[in-house]
Amino acid sequence: MSDASRDDSDNVRELLLGRGSSSIRKSYYPELRKELDDLELFKELFEQSSDAVMTFSVPANVLEFANRAARASFGIPEGRATRLRIQDVLLAAEGSGCVEYFEEEGGTDASGNGRISFIEERGEGGARRRFEVVVNKAKLSAGSFGIAIARDATERLLMEEQIGKSLVEKETMLKEIHHRVKNNFQLMESILSLQAQTLDDPRALVPLIDAENRILSMAFVHERLYESPDLGSVDALAYLGDLASSIQGNFSGIFSGIEVEVLGEALELPLDTILPCGLIVNELMGNAIKHAFPQGEWSGEPAISIRIGRCGPDRAFVEVEDNGIGIRTVKGPTEGHGSIGILLVQSLAAQLKGSLSLQASPAGHAPYPGTLARFEFPLTGGPGQPR
Repeated sequence: MSDASRDDSDNVRELLLGRGSSSIRKSYYPELRKELDDLELFKELFEQSSDAVMTFSVPANVLEFANRAARASFGIPEGRATRLRIQDVLLAAEGSGCVEYFEEEGGTDASGNGRISFIEERGEGGARRRFEVVVNKAKLSAGSFGIAIARDATERLLMEEQIGKSLVEKETMLKEIHHRVKNNFQLMESILSLQAQTLDDPRALVPLIDAENRILSMAFVHERLYESPDLGSVDALAYLGDLASSIQGNFSGIFSGIEVEVLGEALELPLDTILPCGLIVNELMGNAIKHAFPQGEWSGEPAISIRIGRCGPDRAFVEVEDNGIGIRTVKGPTEGHGSIGILLVQSLAAQLKGSLSLQASPAGHAPYPGTLARFEFPLTGGPGQPR
């Protein structure tokens, strides 16, 4: 064989054999050894995992691998001689759709669509265990596989049940507290109402009615909380509607014929915000009923409007407006600082870090300018947070 032919043969041999068996060991064996070591490492990680890990061939639905935790938790024998299906290993898999899921084409996408999860229960009594199981599919070069991972969640699920039960009990107890507080307030209001029926002098009746209305403004809050599914907040618009109607009714025997309307947007306020707001509205509305429409000094159709809403992302307002004679001729919030009502309004406004302003009402007309009382308060950063 000529030297040229020998060189050609060597070149072909090198291409076919990778430059000889010695070169094969030097160039390919270390990479193969590393891949085998990596596989062994991953297998050992799965084997030592505290979560039960199982793989099933798809769509045949035959158990291929179960780590130590899976064998111990679900009684799986070692080795691959037993042809177990997922419903043989996990009793809850039958009704969870896993069998049908394994028979479907395709796996899951990046968002996890197609993933199945369920609770597997084992044992009875004190030995009862509950596992959270997540089943997914993976498509590899060797075929498709179903992967089931089960985590013992007995203690956590039991704790969640206990917390849920405790929350229900506390909610029931809190509702009962609100109910009893409301009943106590109404009892006091009834006593004052009975006392008022024994009086004929309107000047003596007014202080009793004021006290009744203050009590009812607090009682209605607890009534709303008792009836609400959310014990932390109250529908302020509905609450003010009830309160205004009650105030109007209590004063109707002395100051009749006043039209009252409540407008605004639905606003959920917590207890420590709605309670001061209700008391402020009670004082301002009561002040308007008593002083804005004096007989002989004012004529027309008396009207009071109450509005509530937002005046910014973190602020709300409550307005009490009348078309009466106006604040210049009435001893109202700008005067008489010794009155209980005005002191109460000022104290409650400061408590909510709010501001109170008084001005002539746009609804007024000459010679009666009317009064607009506007109370603004923060929805955040104050004593309470809106819901």
